[in-house]
Amino acid sequence: MEPFQPFFVHIPTSSIRRTRTTGDKPITDEHPCPPLIKLLAIATALDVNILPLTWRPALETLGEGLTGNVSQSPLDAQIAFAFKRFNPSSANVPGCSDAAWLSSGYDALFSEIIVLQSPNIYDHPNVASLEGLCWEIRKNSEEVWPVMIFRKADLGSLDKFLSLPLVDELEVEHLMHIGGEIAKGLLALHDCSKLSMQQEKASWQLNGAEQT
Repeated sequence: MEPFQPFFVHIPTSSIRRTRTTGDKPITDEHPCPPLIKLLAIATALDVNILPLTWRPALETLGEGLTGNVSQSPLDAQIAFAFKRFNPSSANVPGCSDAAWLSSGYDALFSEIIVLQSPNIYDHPNVASLEGLCWEIRKNSEEVWPVMIFRKADLGSLDKFLSLPLVDELEVEHLMHIGGEIAKGLLALHDCSKLSMQQEKASWQLNGAEQT
């Protein structure tokens, strides 16, 4: 494995300054930058595509978690996309306010984008590549929420793969190979440090090429 390359991202959007004049004296107000603006700054700095895509609500949800769920949409007969949608509600997190949940959710999103676009992870064969971002407009509030777009794995999540009948026919060496490839992806992510990562088996995806 190649040694970890230091990777620095400077996002000059931690606050917004506005100067107003009271009498003859200018007064500068400083306000925290809205998270959506900061997200756009990060996406621009890291060349993340903003794509005119959306998912199909009628199709099966690929996965669900505490922070959101993953929807899907086919592009053609060979390619389909997975859409990682953020859940802005803290209803399932006792003792956490919506504001605190929103802040931590955006922080996690910022970290995930930065890590996925880093030189050590961007072209890594064992880590899903970020194809781009799109937007979800909530019907009730008309709020705009970011959605991460990934290529859908041929065989779905590891959790679903292990439930397939063909797994019982695999040799131990093949299963060990799959485990080894997962370990390589984990090691690359850990090398990025400060990475908050879910290690549940359902978060791992398998492509058809890994069966050979």
